[in-house]
Amino acid sequence: MKKTLLSSAILSSLLFVSSCTKKGCIDSTAKNYNSKANSSDNSCIYEEKLILWQSQTSAQDQIAAGVTAIKWYVDGQFVSSHAASEYTTSAPTCSSGASQLNTIISLGSSKTKTVFIEAKDQNDVSLGTDNVIITAGACSIIEF
Repeated sequence: MKKTLLSSAILSSLLFVSSCTKKGCIDSTAKNYNSKANSSDNSCIYEEKLILWQSQTSAQDQIAAGVTAIKWYVDGQFVSSHAASEYTTSAPTCSSGASQLNTIISLGSSKTKTVFIEAKDQNDVSLGTDNVIITAGACSIIEF
């Protein structure tokens, strides 16, 4: 009888503990973070902000070179354009977002991703390229 009671108590405890386990994404830097989850199910999806900006000096250099418009590409995909005369007077912050390009980069299930950035002029002539490592939880601000 004692053995049966002890076995029942252990089984009840195990059922209680297992019913308290809530699986989900437990990484607070993930887009789909679940604050109610206490066990990872490897479902985390990441994204992060990429901000590119141009200083007044850079804008003046572009204009002097005959550039009237700048088109931005990330991994070969067009994401934005602006007049070459547009510039930011000081480096933007992640919260201000004031810049020539402010976009969200999807990282998928990885916490980091290297993206290829290219700026082109109005005639699709490349003005410059860069490979940038984007990290979840760390907004990337780049003067281009």
